[in-house]
Parts: sequence; C-alpha cells; structure tokens
Amino acid sequence: MTSIDADSLEQQNIALVTRFCKSWEEADVSLLLEFLDDAVFYQMWDSDDAIKVQGKVAFKEVVGGFLASMDTVEFEIFRTQCMGKIVINERTDRFINEGGQMVFSVTGVFVVEQGRIVYWKDYLFPGKGEQIPS
Repeated sequence: MTSIDADSLEQQNIALVTRFCKSWEEADVSLLLEFLDDAVFYQMWDSDDAIKVQGKVAFKEVVGGFLASMDTVEFEIFRTQCMGKIVINERTDRFINEGGQMVFSVTGVFVVEQGRIVYWKDYLFPGKGEQIPS
C-alpha cells in the first residue's frame, strides 16, 4: 500500500473541491454527482430553516431542478484552506436566469474522504446574500 503524505492529500482535497465548485458552472447535476459520496450531507446556509439534503439521490432531486431553471451559474473562489480532510473556501456564488440573479457570499466547509465529498455546508456572510430582479 502506498502512503500519501498530508500535504499531498490536502492538495488533492483542495483540487477536488475546486473542480466541484467550478463544475457548477456547467449547470449539470450529473457532473456534480461524480464528486459526491453516496451518503453525502449538504446544507444550504447556516440557519435552522435551511434546506438539508442527505444522499446523492436527494441531492439530484433538489439541486437538479434548481440548476435546470438557471441560465448562468458562476462560483468565484477567492481563497481556499485545507486541514487534512476539511476544505474551507470563501466564494461568491451567482445564479442567473430571466427572473434576475441571486448572489451569495459564502464560506463553504467540505469534508473529503477517499476522494469524495461526504459533507458540505455553506455559511452566509451577514448581509451579503441578495436577489436582484431583472
């Protein structure tokens, strides 16, 4: 068995999360599923009433419908840090369709195990989320 040093594993985890975030711009839920563990947990935002998704099937249902309604998706990553299997990035996410655009400044916390995202939760920067009608 070949061992991977911590720095190398962290670089792989950063690369995986970065590719996942940039893949949102394709607006194809099938592509996103390739990055996720079967039992993935995803929580949009950090509030009690946030949407919480458990598993790839639920992720596909929730995210697939949302992505299908978007004309453009942009994930702009400003910085990324990694501590072992935990990857944290600061980003601005933009979702644009004929109804306007939604812009969210977030910090995303991801847990990567065996090359798959098993956990993802976004934390909104206070006052930074907005919906702009066209």
